[in-house]
Amino acid sequence: MIIVSNTSPITNLSAIGQLHLLQQLYGEIIIPSAVFQELTQWGDSIPGAKEVKASNWIQVNPFTNIHLVQELMTEFYQRIQQQPDKAQGLRQAMLMTMKKHPQPIYWTAFTLIGKSQ
Repeated sequence: MIIVSNTSPITNLSAIGQLHLLQQLYGEIIIPSAVFQELTQWGDSIPGAKEVKASNWIQVNPFTNIHLVQELMTEFYQRIQQQPDKAQGLRQAMLMTMKKHPQPIYWTAFTLIGKSQ
């Protein structure tokens, strides 16, 4: 099984010395290049940065289809204009994207941070 991850599971598990759990559960994970850059841009100061650079079970996949990102974000902003709940807007935009493009690389890397309303 291949899992696409954002930074949260990597940094959180690494911070408590449990990053190996991802490998045990999934064998290999794929992270978008933006996640790799976010983790490694400050050297090794972010938990998981060293591991992401050195682990052969964490693969970096460049995201090259900006059209899909724009499509998801357009849907998200249309949804929150209709209903101000940002969490529901993002969920609905992700579900719409998932129907058109079922591969997780296209819709799993989006996370809402902050208040949903």
